[in-house]
Amino acid sequence: MEPRPIDQYHTLCVIPDGGAMLALDASTTAVGWCLADNDGYVDSGCFRPKSRDVWKRIDQIHDVVEGLIRRYGITLVAIEESTGSHGNARTDRLLGAVLGAVRAVCHRFGVRFLLVNPMQVKATGLDKDHTAEAALYVGKAEVDTDQADAIGLWQAALVMLLEEGIE
Repeated sequence: MEPRPIDQYHTLCVIPDGGAMLALDASTTAVGWCLADNDGYVDSGCFRPKSRDVWKRIDQIHDVVEGLIRRYGITLVAIEESTGSHGNARTDRLLGAVLGAVRAVCHRFGVRFLLVNPMQVKATGLDKDHTAEAALYVGKAEVDTDQADAIGLWQAALVMLLEEGIE
């Protein structure tokens, strides 16, 4: 499958309040992130919490997201929605806890929180199954699967914002 990045949306001013967007592909063990502003891609990476205790990892994720919001003036966080179809109720609950932690920090700072369906990410052609295309799209030599999903999430979120017509 060839990637279908949304080049024409790349530099359109759709991020609210002239701020920056943080796109997150979050689990309890790795958080792929992509930072973009109205000029386009800024940076991406992957944060891997360092604890055997899952609740401490979720706290670390909360703190990292808070730090990025403070540092970059994030006005919108787009995060991949947990579909609840992992075949393991505990995994689904923990992913819900990660979403809740990210939602809480967004609420505290007045940052818009946008849920993106995994199928919308896949439709961009920039996802965990297309890491080379995602890396090429943002000008990096390589990205891991979590970063690739975050890059696709950024593009899917832009489409959602354009479709709803941000005021």
